[in-house]
Amino acid sequence: MSVSSSGGQDIDGYQIQGEISVTVFDDVNGNGVQDGSEPGLAGVQVEITDSQGNAVVETTDAFGMLSRTVPRGNTTLDVIESTLPAGATLTTPPEPAVVEVFGGNTTSHIFGYQRLASVTGIVF
Repeated sequence: MSVSSSGGQDIDGYQIQGEISVTVFDDVNGNGVQDGSEPGLAGVQVEITDSQGNAVVETTDAFGMLSRTVPRGNTTLDVIESTLPAGATLTTPPEPAVVEVFGGNTTSHIFGYQRLASVTGIVF
């Protein structure tokens, strides 16, 4: 973008960008940390709202990961719960999360979900 100032001089504007990297994983033991054997959750959608108010929905890959280039500043990450496995409960609050993205760097955030099971039986 080139803008002409009153003095006839061109002023170019550039927006500094950074990368946001998100991992959504199956927190089998519920400790809020992705341990080596805990897999990522594929097909989970995350709404990413950048510092300019632009929102986009991205979907995690086979490893539970996604990434997106966004403008520097606060970015909101909101997992779309309807795309999680049934019975999944968040173990890594808060959600939605607000993270600060710095220009030229990658900012990472993880969301862990533990799948709760139900037990049925007969008491006699």
